[in-house]
Amino acid sequence: MNTVDARFHNLEQEFHELESWSARYQHLVEIGKTLAPLSPEQKSDENRIKGCVSHVWLGAKFQQEKLFFWGDSDAVMPKGLVALSIFLFSEATPTEILLFDTDVLTKLGLRQNLTPTRALAMENMIRRVKELAKRALQKETEKQLE
Repeated sequence: MNTVDARFHNLEQEFHELESWSARYQHLVEIGKTLAPLSPEQKSDENRIKGCVSHVWLGAKFQQEKLFFWGDSDAVMPKGLVALSIFLFSEATPTEILLFDTDVLTKLGLRQNLTPTRALAMENMIRRVKELAKRALQKETEKQLE
């Protein structure tokens, strides 16, 4: 089991132990509180997730063959979703990220209680993570060809 799959398995167990939507919501809020503040440079349009009602930023740096993600939001629930994405994908290789193909919201029991806009925001975050993984993999391949 790769890093992302193992982390998702742990998250899935964690969220399934929380029986109510309010408990899951509170857990997301608590996860969001763990995010470090971003610098003004990190809160750029390039790092902003499109399609979100609130402001959401997600970026990464690639080093030692792994991606290290950072992010934030100006709203409580999206901040929790950002933190969830970071927990899931940070310190994974681009290949591990690209191989991950799971409907996170449904499997964690969140989709049925999120507004369509918030669900779309999470999907856009995962799409952004995968875009960054593709770019990192491409750079790595180009480096190997030099």
